[in-house]
Amino acid sequence: WTLREVLGELKHLYCNKAAFEFTHIPERTERMWIRDKISHIMNTPSTREQRVRTLHRLLRCEMFTHFQREKFSTTKRFGIDGADSFVSGLGALLDQLANEGLEHVIVGMAHRGRMNTLGNVLKKSWEQIFCEFQGYTWSKEYQAPWGVGGDVKYHLGCSHEKVYGEGDRRLKITLLPNPSHLEAVNPVVCGRVKAIQESIGDKNGEKAVGVQVHGDASYAGQGVVYETLQMQGLEGYSTGGTIHVVINNQIGFTTTPKEGRTSLHCSDVNKAQSGLIIHVNADEPDLVDRISEFAVTYRNTFHKDVIIDLVGYRRLGHNGLDQPAFTHPIMYKKIAQRLSLIHISEPTRLLSISYAVFCLKKK
Repeated sequence: WTLREVLGELKHLYCNKAAFEFTHIPERTERMWIRDKISHIMNTPSTREQRVRTLHRLLRCEMFTHFQREKFSTTKRFGIDGADSFVSGLGALLDQLANEGLEHVIVGMAHRGRMNTLGNVLKKSWEQIFCEFQGYTWSKEYQAPWGVGGDVKYHLGCSHEKVYGEGDRRLKITLLPNPSHLEAVNPVVCGRVKAIQESIGDKNGEKAVGVQVHGDASYAGQGVVYETLQMQGLEGYSTGGTIHVVINNQIGFTTTPKEGRTSLHCSDVNKAQSGLIIHVNADEPDLVDRISEFAVTYRNTFHKDVIIDLVGYRRLGHNGLDQPAFTHPIMYKKIAQRLSLIHISEPTRLLSISYAVFCLKKK
């Protein structure tokens, strides 16, 4: 290799659409393991089957977002627009958990993207979701499995059992109800996972895991985040590692990162726990999927917390109704010029080309 080739390869691995922070980890064997995996992640393209699966998830996400905007334009929505790949990445993460033998997943998340997650990932019925959007109370017989009645729709929980293959693998997914205090659900997730592990004799966290979804501003700003993180390795509290996903839209209501935190990244709090931190561009859904799968493998190998910092943007205002251009005119002028992810992502482009070639051959 020439020096130019070495520099090119290093830039491809470490200065690309994903960045890995792991040099703060004290264990050398763990650092070497991560380094070897990075090369595989960045140099292995997704298969056509994986791209089709990703595209289907993105299409469902986009269609729901568009339907919400058109039919419920005066209702608070807290959409995922600008970080749509979270929905696809969460689906890939759950699939990988099932592939590696996990049976129970407890999810905690705030309201950003929650309705999309409920419908497209946890398969909550669209009838009930749209009924709640219109302000009606759903049938009482459904209130127990779908969460606590009487609360707003983007605070409710949900349970779903996903079946793989011929029914030989099953993954029970539970999204916990969450209050407006965004990160308050974090210790509840850990406690729920710990209770399941103890009830089924899962001493090493090989059957039950917690997944926590955060916002960038609340993750850096709320004390309960660090209070929960620092207990991950304590006997009696450890759950064998939690998978964290930060939906980083680079704004907290109207607060920019430089006005909301001292650290460079919202995820820097995790360095105190010596865990892996991965930053990934939200406009690269196939890479987000691979990173999500890798995070599962890391957690199950080292039984430590891992964080995915999904860096995107927020297309609309905080709740979908307010006008963000009043406080951030330059940022939102640029955002208004961007097409949605479904129009610019690599899986969409490649599959569109393939479909065009197929149509030409048919003619």
